[in-house]
Amino acid sequence: MSVLNSHARAVDRLQVELLKGVSAGSTEQFSLLYQQLRTPIVRLVYRYTQRRELVEAIVAETFALVWENPDARRGGTRVLVWIMALAGQRARLTLKSRNDCFSTPQNSETVVEPDKKLSPLRLENMESVVRQMQVGNRVSLELAYHHGFNPTEIATVLDCSESVAQKILWASQEQLYQFLNDSADVSNCVLKSECPQ
Repeated sequence: MSVLNSHARAVDRLQVELLKGVSAGSTEQFSLLYQQLRTPIVRLVYRYTQRRELVEAIVAETFALVWENPDARRGGTRVLVWIMALAGQRARLTLKSRNDCFSTPQNSETVVEPDKKLSPLRLENMESVVRQMQVGNRVSLELAYHHGFNPTEIATVLDCSESVAQKILWASQEQLYQFLNDSADVSNCVLKSECPQ
């Protein structure tokens, strides 16, 4: 864990330096920051919207905000967390302005029912369950397990209190656990204690 934490600190120090360059007007530093953070921001925005046609516009708006006001980041907030919070805010505003539901994708083909005949360990099944979750649940899992965010950072991105972020994360974990438990096949169990009773 300390290796990951020291790596995350090193990456954040680099991103802080890039952001200082952006503040000084360096398009080169902005380009490097964009290249580093584009993929996680795209993933986050897609988790919010589940609509590919919205993702690029929201990502562009987010990075435009970064370019226009790079000094808006609070000193203690990691650069990635700050930009993800901006992206989350833009995604919520976009969905609200379009009167889109925050929890349900517009295209019914986007939601895939979990196939209980397949192994619950297959990525497609896990992804289908995550896609069916409410937006806060999807985003909290993405932030916690893909990006290693702590509850305080998740709260920053979701724009809620830390206790609410923790409850959302727990509910998300419970939903995922329930799916895994419901679809577990005794032949796929590694440990006897993992098998359904």
